[in-house]
Amino acid sequence: MPGMDGWQVLRILKVDERTAAIPVAMFSIKMEVRDKLHGLQEGAFDYIVKPFSCEDLLSRVRRIFATLGRGATA
Repeated sequence: MPGMDGWQVLRILKVDERTAAIPVAMFSIKMEVRDKLHGLQEGAFDYIVKPFSCEDLLSRVRRIFATLGRGATA
């Protein structure tokens, strides 16, 4: 992304009260456990490692929407 990376975007979204409750799924080629933990600790709802299967992506998106339907926020 020009100008900023995903980590910066996540931080901006999570500190703004208008966007803080939006679930963010991070997509990355970084597959180390520490990378995933960092994303989740920063407020990501999910951390998806590329490449991923369409079935896995759909499952994760469905989980996000199901959680939103129950009124939970990340």
